[in-house]
Amino acid sequence: MVEISGKEVDEVVKKDSAVVIDCWAPWCPTCRMMMPNIEKLEEDNSNIKFYKINMDENQDFAKSHDVFSLPTLLFYKDGGELERTTGFKQKVQINAILDKIR
Repeated sequence: MVEISGKEVDEVVKKDSAVVIDCWAPWCPTCRMMMPNIEKLEEDNSNIKFYKINMDENQDFAKSHDVFSLPTLLFYKDGGELERTTGFKQKVQINAILDKIR
């Protein structure tokens, strides 16, 4: 998964039609628990681009995009945010949302 800064989000969302952004922090145990699930989903969905943003290093992005809890997953389709989740999610739960942006 490619790590980007908050300043790069607009660019990647416009460039790719289906995007998932994982908002995480190194101190977040739930973020670390979810990482293997997200990495597996990335392997299984080559038509969807996955990115991660460290919220400790991108606090302006967190504020401007109302990211108050970690982990938060942002799902974009054709340049617009379609859905978001917060907290731990099973792979099957995330995959159900991915069905909407494929």
